[in-house]
Amino acid sequence: MTVAEIEVGKVFPWPFPSHGMRVALDPTPDENGLEAFFIIGLPRISAEDEKAFSDHPLRIGIVPFAPIMFFLFIGHGDLQFDAPFAIGIHDPNFIDGFMSCAEEPRSWPENTRRPVNVAIVDSETRLVKRLRTLTFTLAWWVKLADAMRLCPQVLSREAYREAMQRAYAQWPTITEMIAGCTIIEMGGI
Repeated sequence: MTVAEIEVGKVFPWPFPSHGMRVALDPTPDENGLEAFFIIGLPRISAEDEKAFSDHPLRIGIVPFAPIMFFLFIGHGDLQFDAPFAIGIHDPNFIDGFMSCAEEPRSWPENTRRPVNVAIVDSETRLVKRLRTLTFTLAWWVKLADAMRLCPQVLSREAYREAMQRAYAQWPTITEMIAGCTIIEMGGI
């Protein structure tokens, strides 16, 4: 299954939270980089939530917090989510290729913009309600590579959970967590 196969009104095929955000980062060696997909799961998505997602700019930030990092999604109104990420909890056979793709933006031309995809999915029906593609600057992709460099290539689930708890103790809300962002990009303007 690829991002291109995701459609509004169809069942979303990948795991996602019932109320929150999951980030899928996939290496794309033939495209020299990573593909980023932000999946927001909400139960009983209202027409107001759909409108907030579809009709307003969306911001996505990166928060390094070694040994993990966070992605922040800041939409309109109450549409605000965070998702922790750590390369070190993934299959070690996957990491070298993944990190190689993450580093690719350092070789891109200065004016490069690359897409990120964002879906809002009803967690009760698993139906994709809305899908948006935003484009982010070279600077965003380089900050992503920088944050990933801070993450160790081997990390226990326990160390991952402990780092999450420390971050949430430092920043109890997403509004407070914004202070830790090294970059926030806005799309869908």
